[in-house]
Formats: sequence, C-alpha cells, structure tokens
Amino acid sequence: MTLSAAASLLLGAGLLGLALRIRGQRRRAPALPPPSASPPEVTVLLPVRDEERNVTACLESLLAQTVMPLVRVIDDGSTDATAALVAEKAAGEPRLELLPAGPLPPGWRGKVHALEAGSRGVATPWILTTDADTRHAPDLLARSLEAAARGELDAVSLAGFQEVRGPGEELLVP
Repeated sequence: MTLSAAASLLLGAGLLGLALRIRGQRRRAPALPPPSASPPEVTVLLPVRDEERNVTACLESLLAQTVMPLVRVIDDGSTDATAALVAEKAAGEPRLELLPAGPLPPGWRGKVHALEAGSRGVATPWILTTDADTRHAPDLLARSLEAAARGELDAVSLAGFQEVRGPGEELLVP
C-alpha cells in the first residue's frame, strides 16, 4: 500500500467517524403535548410561486387540521398552474383564500413580500407560516398551540421531519 493510499484510508475513516459522532449527538426535540379542548384561532400563511407539484397535498394537510385554520395562499407571480389549483380548491372551501402578492416593492424579495401581503388584516392571535413542499400531521397546529400556551410563548418554531434518500443525505440533512 502506498503512502497516499494509506493517508486516504485514514482520512476517510476519520471523516466517517466524525459524521457518525455528529449524527449520534443530534438532540431530539421533546414531544409536543396533547392538544387542548379549545385551542386559539390561527391563520396559515402559505406563500407560493410555481408550486403546482406541491400545493394540493400541502393544502389538504392544512385543511385537515383539527384546529380548523384560515389558510391564506399568497401567489407570488406563479407561471404554472399553482394559482388555478388553489382557486379551484378555494371555490368549495370557505377557510381557504387565494391572494395575489402584488407588485414587488424596490428592495424587497418575493417570499418576504408575499408573507407581508398575506399578513395584512389577520385577526387571529396566531399565525403559521409554512411552505408548499411541507405536509402537516392533523394535530400539528393544535399541539403546537398547546405547547405555546403551556410555555407562555410568543413564538414557536418547528422543524419537521425531512425524508432523505440514503446515507449521504442522512448525514447532510439536519
């Protein structure tokens, strides 16, 4: 075995050991508490742009919540069928609104502008911001709101489970 081959093996073993150590030290968040019998109202802000592949499944998971949120989808100039899919779903669902983000002011970025546009006039005490490529367990909002109430919190940030394909992604995805 050459010196460079031995060094490569040693470096590879060290990197693998480091990756396994990092993976083993990941902390798991505590489980969310069970939902209360009367959770507060919540508005969901869902900024979208060219999300026709994701928006329907995301909306179905949001509208299946046990809390019954108002869902505002803010379209940030989609060029695909995103807005049409949301409009079709909103036609039969009073809890779902489709709003245009409107023209982008100078110095603003699309997603931030869409969230600001969607937040105008919100009357609920809680707001959830989420993305179209997410799916939500039916009791996620109710349990999150209960966690906030128990901890007397003003904000709650959740990191969901990310589906990974293989050990390489597993090491890279937090």
